[in-house]
Amino acid sequence: MALPFLLVNLKGIRAITLHKTKLFHVFFIYQEIFIRKNVLVK
Repeated sequence: MALPFLLVNLKGIRAITLHKTKLFHVFFIYQEIFIRKNVLVK
């Protein structure tokens, strides 16, 4: 009973980590675009 729960837990952790990296990449790209726009305006 403990093993399937552990496997589900590992899958969940992996999914959360992937989601966090995706969010980080999107945030980084938006930040880059924002900085470039500000520099171009100035």
